[in-house]
Amino acid sequence: MVAKKANKKKANNRRKEILDTPRIKSFVAITLAYAALVALLALLFGTTFATFVSTPIWAFLYLIFSKWSQERGRLEFRPWRQLLTFPKLNYSHIFLITVVVVFVQGIAGFIFAFLQERTDPELFYSVPKNLVGALDTLTNDPLTVAVLILVALISYIIGGWVSSKLARTKPSFPYRNAVAAVIIYNLISYSLLVPLAMITGEADPPSTKEIGYIILATSPGYLFAAFGTWIGLKTNIRKRLYQIFSWAGTLKRRLFLGLVCAIVFGTTCFGLWLFARKFPKPLFCENPPSTARLNYWAVMYSGSSEPCHDYPSVDARLVNSDHYSRNREEWEGGLTAHLGDEIYVLVYINNGAGDNAEQENPGYGIARDVRLTTSVDAHPGNNHNVRVEFAGSNTNTVVNQFKIITPEGARLEVMPMSGETYSYIGSLISKGLDVGNATVLLGDLPPKWQSSIFIRFRVRVVA
Repeated sequence: MVAKKANKKKANNRRKEILDTPRIKSFVAITLAYAALVALLALLFGTTFATFVSTPIWAFLYLIFSKWSQERGRLEFRPWRQLLTFPKLNYSHIFLITVVVVFVQGIAGFIFAFLQERTDPELFYSVPKNLVGALDTLTNDPLTVAVLILVALISYIIGGWVSSKLARTKPSFPYRNAVAAVIIYNLISYSLLVPLAMITGEADPPSTKEIGYIILATSPGYLFAAFGTWIGLKTNIRKRLYQIFSWAGTLKRRLFLGLVCAIVFGTTCFGLWLFARKFPKPLFCENPPSTARLNYWAVMYSGSSEPCHDYPSVDARLVNSDHYSRNREEWEGGLTAHLGDEIYVLVYINNGAGDNAEQENPGYGIARDVRLTTSVDAHPGNNHNVRVEFAGSNTNTVVNQFKIITPEGARLEVMPMSGETYSYIGSLISKGLDVGNATVLLGDLPPKWQSSIFIRFRVRVVA
């Protein structure tokens, strides 16, 4: 009887130690402080800078919370500077947890790719070979993004669970190790790889929207890792849930717990709303071709976003201008340039067939082996034509040209290796291509608006 009372008292003390109100309030406070600080840095220094420092900021705030939580139970006074001392960590455990997270994501990615190849071969075989292009293509497919996020969260939970099982060895700090492992993983994934891709020229700086999704996708990882640790330490989930709601027995505590749940639920709903806004509503065009057909739809111009329309197959603008032809009259009138001006020549290619064309006509829905040939008039004069021709092995051939007007006697000079390819949302896929006065193999083009591409290169007006 005495032993039973002692065990019950010990369990109550442990429950109070883990779930006491000051700890929860403090954790909510550092979460709000994190969001406010990242927003302030984004306002002062830009969203790109705020993204790269977001993970170190969270690590610092979590360090303060962890040290305060550890010190508050001591009777003797400790200087505030001790809150800034580096916490005790088990680095071998952190390494193993990080490896588990990477391993789970790798295995799940392999299984998903295996299934996708058999269920959606159009998307699978349209993914570019380079990393940036592949990520751009995959993140524009809602199902793929949902699976990637789900796999990431599950890997964090499993990593936290592994941390709890490693806690049987000493010294061990399971919650701290799990959170530290996720911080290191995110630090490597975002704070190092993204700048490295930018420095090497494989990608442009992330846009404001992309930065928001990075922060949105990264922040919950720490909580899921801690949740996985909690699951591992408390194997009796039903009993643990009963303890939580028994602890919140008073009206005041129930209201506080409800407020915390409302904040978490509201933040999740807001994040899902932002996630859903990224993807355009399904676009159904009337009477689409049942086989691959390039640039089939009516033409719209710069600044327009009419559904079921293509951009001009070729257009041009000055490098220091902010728009291409805004209407048919401007496009037919051509572009006027002067000596020394640099010009962007833009080519747009889209497979206008219906989304299910490949399923309805196997081998004919995807535009195969699409090739682009460009020809720039280099003869001296005042009227110059930039001619483009592109076709696939199973498609129609598109031929068009755009007029560039220069001073009498000037000519156009192609700038070597200035070619770039962009996705339909304007994300850079590749650069440093030799496109002007050349033939370029673009590969297969699935019949989806998301698979349309832009190719541009530079020319210069010289005497």
